Amino acid sequence: MRTIFLTALLAVAGCCLAAENVPPPSYLKPWNTVLVYAPDLAWQIDGVSKPIFDALPDEAKFETEHGKLISYYSSFAPIDLTGDGKNEIIVWSHEFYSGGPEFIIMQKRGNRWVIIGEIQGGFTISKRQTNGYADIETWSRHPETYHRLWRFARGSYKLARTEIGPRKDRDDLPYAPFRKR
Repeated sequence: MRTIFLTALLAVAGCCLAAENVPPPSYLKPWNTVLVYAPDLAWQIDGVSKPIFDALPDEAKFETEHGKLISYYSSFAPIDLTGDGKNEIIVWSHEFYSGGPEFIIMQKRGNRWVIIGEIQGGFTISKRQTNGYADIETWSRHPETYHRLWRFARGSYKLARTEIGPRKDRDDLPYAPFRKR
């Protein structure tokens, strides 16, 4: 009986020691080498230009009681996602949903802006590129924490990988623009 007890005790102790040496779960840290974190982008909060506003989806615009057409997508950050020296932009909705803020990724093609992706939650821009565009990693919640990898394919950013972890509190979403690292 004593041997069975000691064997069970050692097995439990061994499991606990092994758990202490496990690295943090990957859904809380970037998979790729980070080029820039969302809070470190040069966010411009004075509104978007008319060409950018016109390219936003119709469901992102609404009319005020005074008849003015406005959008929650009022801040943006320029970033060169392709390495060609021309900035794409990430437009930030200040409307917060259960998974965090929404963002629209836009690129100038010719003389107009087009949407090349939509993401939600905190994010990082990776040094790694797919099809000439930087990969993007996002973190959002609802009801769990979703860590997602977005890669460029066939003209826009597409979901390439998802890992789900336990729910996190609203205030600890990693790499959200409004939070400093």
